[in-house]
Amino acid sequence: MNLKPANSHEHHAAAHTLGYKLQTTEFLLRNFARFALGRGDTHVVSHTAIEWAAQTTTARQGHRRLTAITGLARFLHAEDEHHQLPPRPLFCPPQPRPLPYIFSAEEIQLLVQAARRLGPEKVDSLVTF
Repeated sequence: MNLKPANSHEHHAAAHTLGYKLQTTEFLLRNFARFALGRGDTHVVSHTAIEWAAQTTTARQGHRRLTAITGLARFLHAEDEHHQLPPRPLFCPPQPRPLPYIFSAEEIQLLVQAARRLGPEKVDSLVTF
């Protein structure tokens, strides 16, 4: 299986059937496919992936790009081992998700009181649970 935008679409379709929403990832993979094909690559090549991922302004975006390419490379590598698997993580260590803030009962009361001061038409749209 060669590196073509259609193959990145197959990867996206397979992930979508598993419940993943990959709008940004699909955009990145199509962009990478164009970049790699422009260099004459027919398979995922690690140094091309790293070079493309490095063309960003932040390490975090480079990490996102390389993560997307790695997922595609794993998918394609299953059928054609000429596709290389780029190293991970290369640009920045994964950041843990922040802990959610849990409001106290008193804070919830203050929020409800503030919402009531907005007027009935605004409060009705705020009370959704």
